[in-house]
Amino acid sequence: MPHLPHSVELHDSRVSSIDLEGGIATVRLRPAYVHRDGKGWSQHADLIIQESTVEGNQTEFPAAIADGILRTGQGPYQNLLNLPLTAHGPVSLELEFFSGKASTIRATSAEVVLVGAPVFVEDVSGQI
Repeated sequence: MPHLPHSVELHDSRVSSIDLEGGIATVRLRPAYVHRDGKGWSQHADLIIQESTVEGNQTEFPAAIADGILRTGQGPYQNLLNLPLTAHGPVSLELEFFSGKASTIRATSAEVVLVGAPVFVEDVSGQI
């Protein structure tokens, strides 16, 4: 049974805030659901998006992500952000929330930074 790559799964993550300062948007995933070694982990993560503009109607946080896609020059990341992730060139992050609202961030680069220690959630190796 193959293992999922080391990645952040957007669908099972929660956005605590989207902070915009000096053209840098920081999407704070509190917590993010991280796949590693066939196991699911809960860990905080920041998605740092440079020279960004934020569009959308999701203004109340925290908000659970229903679906998401990060479009980069390397291709789209549908719901799974492979780690480590640093993407340059035009990027766009589209997040749909369970509230029915959405946010889109367009930028010149994106990077995922894991914060703190992971906490084990579950073994997912037999679920693929």
